Amino acid sequence: MAGAIVPLKRRTRIKRLSALPLALVTIAVFAVPSADLGAQPFPERSAATGEVRAEVGVFLLSLPSASPFIETDSNEALAGFLGHYDASQQASPVARLAVTASSNLFAEQGFVEARGFVTSRRSRHVNEYARTSDLWDALEAEQFGVTVEELRQLSAAERERRRGILFQDEARLGAVIEAVRMQEGLRLAGWIGAIDGSPLPHTPNFAWGDAIRIDTKRRVTFLGGDALGGITMRTGAQRSLVAYAGLSFMDLGQRNDIHAYETTNRTPDQNFTTLDEVLDADYRGALVGGRVDIPLGGALRLSASGDAGLYRLSGAYRGRQRTVLTSATVDEVRADVRLRDSRLAVRSRIEVMLSAAVSEGYVVRAGAGFEHLSHVPVPEYARIGERFSDNTVHDGVRLGYRDAAAWFASVSVTAKF
Repeated sequence: MAGAIVPLKRRTRIKRLSALPLALVTIAVFAVPSADLGAQPFPERSAATGEVRAEVGVFLLSLPSASPFIETDSNEALAGFLGHYDASQQASPVARLAVTASSNLFAEQGFVEARGFVTSRRSRHVNEYARTSDLWDALEAEQFGVTVEELRQLSAAERERRRGILFQDEARLGAVIEAVRMQEGLRLAGWIGAIDGSPLPHTPNFAWGDAIRIDTKRRVTFLGGDALGGITMRTGAQRSLVAYAGLSFMDLGQRNDIHAYETTNRTPDQNFTTLDEVLDADYRGALVGGRVDIPLGGALRLSASGDAGLYRLSGAYRGRQRTVLTSATVDEVRADVRLRDSRLAVRSRIEVMLSAAVSEGYVVRAGAGFEHLSHVPVPEYARIGERFSDNTVHDGVRLGYRDAAAWFASVSVTAKF
């Protein structure tokens, strides 16, 4: 039983509960005000001095994920990770609002715009992992002097009583551990018992052969805004090009509340871990972009836009963990980790939109696109090959960075004033 892991057996099934549709993070931005607003046919932008656009949409976002649940080999070295939530292609609603003021600027149309967005999502994920072989049962049966079939017919209380005897006999327990280490290709599953890298006392692999249940409640929130200025240039045949630039910010917050426990012979308050995590990412920077508007005739117009921004990313992590083990003695280990880091990040976006002027001063628009963010912070708990033997110190959790991407679709209504 590894110093800083609480092991269990390889996964036999994973059950994921559907997420509440209230929240999810998304890397969302809004198209700059368009020259396509107005009554049929689209009027010249100079006909209005301002407009308000309200937009709702859906995002399929893939965020990076990491796990404190691991697989070790027969030498108690880290061989892989076990997922405890799904952060890929998660759908969430998003609301956006933009206010624009425009005026003639020399021979072109200039504008300024303030826009913002907010989106969030809550979800719950339940996973269960269990043993993949009869190794532990065979070793227990050998120590107890019974057959595997007789062992499995024992009551949970009787089997736990016999395990207590085994765990308190260092010679017999050492023989079992050595037998496990001789098994080629063996995988033992469990969790990192102390994310700060400190060892667990007395118990390298407390959950050999026992199933575990992991319950993760997750909340993700994303909001941001831009302050932009730009210019609309006519190119003939009522086509127009729009260029814009300005300041931008985004705040991305993730919260994980995790409870994992051994299920075979114990209640959730025995041999368990809880881990509460808060991961924040603040982006501050600027963006530039452009758009082309193409009239399709009558009240319709097709637009394509793209922009890119450079941001200073400030990442912060806090993890508070409690691990309790009751296999032999009652051991409790607590860890409280705080991390901060910063670096540069790039966000890029493309979108295609179809607009229709439904009445004088009102435009309805539908759009779809893709977004990409180069760096999102993620906790990294351990490295492949690290040892998790009893009373062995390992590297603690640290901040890593991976990219994130999202597909999105939205509809909006614009009113001119």
